Amino acid sequence: MSYGLGYIPSPADDRDAIMNMQHEAVPDEYKINNVDSVVDQGSSPICAAVSLAEILNWRKAIKDIKRPAKISPYDIYDLREDKDQDGMVLRDAIKSIKNVGVDGEKINSYARIIDPVSAKVALMLNGPLVIGLYCYNYGNRFWQGQGQNLGGHAVILTGWDKAGFVLQNSWGTEWGRSGIETFPFEDWCYMLECWTIIS
Repeated sequence: MSYGLGYIPSPADDRDAIMNMQHEAVPDEYKINNVDSVVDQGSSPICAAVSLAEILNWRKAIKDIKRPAKISPYDIYDLREDKDQDGMVLRDAIKSIKNVGVDGEKINSYARIIDPVSAKVALMLNGPLVIGLYCYNYGNRFWQGQGQNLGGHAVILTGWDKAGFVLQNSWGTEWGRSGIETFPFEDWCYMLECWTIIS
């Protein structure tokens, strides 16, 4: 079985704000509540848009007492400059939400995460993180492999336990444990980029 991908790695940019909190004390386990249920992107190249929609919808849910209207991944996907391109550059997608907005929602600031401890602190302070990985297979460790690189895939992290980060995918509930898997701390080296939405 194959799934949709659609993440394009962000080019290096020295202007990126870096969140460095690697000396902070963090608990052994942490879980973010009220994250949207697992999405199935099908064969569409919208993983980056799905991941960012999940983060924005979580942010709306914790601010709104009433049930807020959901942001559609397709509205985020439509923000890409090159409409003929399949997929999105993650930094460009985040920057578009900051500068243009989506469904009336904007963000003010975001930062790149470059180590696991800072990722844990960012999860506690700012909520779910979006990460980009290469995909080598469609199994529970799709980022591990020595065969053909099938493309890039973006997912979110929603917490951690003693085994690793909690990874929420967008390949439906048939994948992993109902769409969720562990991303081991020692696999951080596979990560191409990790972002937190600060405000």
